[in-house]
Amino acid sequence: MIQRFFGNKLTVNEQYTFKLHIVYNFLEGILSGLLLLNEFVFLKSMHASNMSLAFLFQLSVLLLLFSVPINEAVKRIKNKRKMMFYTGLITRLPLVFLLFFPRNFIESEHLLYYHAIFLFMFFMYYMANNIIYPIINLLLKTNYSHENFGKYYSYATMVKKTVEIFAAFLFGFWLDINPFSFTWVYAGMAILGILSIYILSKIPLNENDFEIPNKSYWVLMRESVQNMSVILRENRPYWKFETAFMLYGIAFNAASSVIVIFLDKALGLSFSGLAFYKNFYNVVAIMLLPIVGKFIGKVDVRKFSAITFASFFFYLFFIALSEYFPHSFVFLKTTMHSSLLLAFLSFGVFTATMALLWSVGSAYYCKAHEAADYQAIHLTLTGVRTSFSPIVGIVVLEYFGYNGVFVMCLAFAASAVFIMLLGRK
Repeated sequence: MIQRFFGNKLTVNEQYTFKLHIVYNFLEGILSGLLLLNEFVFLKSMHASNMSLAFLFQLSVLLLLFSVPINEAVKRIKNKRKMMFYTGLITRLPLVFLLFFPRNFIESEHLLYYHAIFLFMFFMYYMANNIIYPIINLLLKTNYSHENFGKYYSYATMVKKTVEIFAAFLFGFWLDINPFSFTWVYAGMAILGILSIYILSKIPLNENDFEIPNKSYWVLMRESVQNMSVILRENRPYWKFETAFMLYGIAFNAASSVIVIFLDKALGLSFSGLAFYKNFYNVVAIMLLPIVGKFIGKVDVRKFSAITFASFFFYLFFIALSEYFPHSFVFLKTTMHSSLLLAFLSFGVFTATMALLWSVGSAYYCKAHEAADYQAIHLTLTGVRTSFSPIVGIVVLEYFGYNGVFVMCLAFAASAVFIMLLGRK
């Protein structure tokens, strides 16, 4: 059935992997759709400060800074399936305690206390990414052929994005009705999060194909850091790829929290209004994903990277323009800003291309058995830039306003495009 629908010959193992991959992405689509509004929830429903909002954004990726030591620890665990299940249980279960949150934070005398608990819960939630992301690469790279890798990854991502749209749409309208409905919804996320990781753990992985290191953990840690240095020094194309990614990532991290504040304070968007724009870019991404999946396997990954970073550049550009060109119209009782439509159209292109580039881009610079190591390096560098860039964005906002943030981030994004284009020569 899969072959008839998608038109590609798959082995029995690839079909089984794809089915589990689809179900996992379906559940993750619900989770990511709900989390699309998480920063807006923290800002509008819980009345968080700008700096607290930056901390929340940091939590989603800051823990990736520890990807290399965690990757080495994971290598030493024989039963990776059981490890993944316990990872889901420990990191997602704390969200259940949101059921005990009060329903009116404006009158609460313990506002900062609940902010801290909220941040801690999502600190735990995002801890799973350190283990899950490298293993996803490993699971898929060892079960899909090279020809089917990008294509079927894009199909599964398309399912995730489709579900994400409906989840964000419904959640946005519910929040407009009840700004504190997130306490129930996020508690439900705990169960779905555990289930999704459990399903992912069922993708075949022959543990006997991977030797458990005999050396001590700390010796391996030192060797891993040295190996990371060697890879970045000797694999020059990969070094340029990560340099460009670092520049783009600084721009993305610095701008993200500021854009949430901008959409709320400067443009006055509602929950459902924000959900509309986020769903709009997801629709664009879904339409492009099948094309992008085929494209990444046929084009130089450096050209693909340049296109990705350029689409992010135009997203920032049109967001910045929305303050100076306030043309808008009403559609389905929702105010539509023309510049924002162009911005999120660009972000749709960015989302479709980045969905593949961020997750599997590093795999194109290495052999199959090196994929987890390269992705661990990629995730560690993501953590490095996230350790400071969101705070930089807020500080620049405080001193130079929205324009200062947008100009700085546009310069970094343009530099990333330039490096990737030069790397092709």
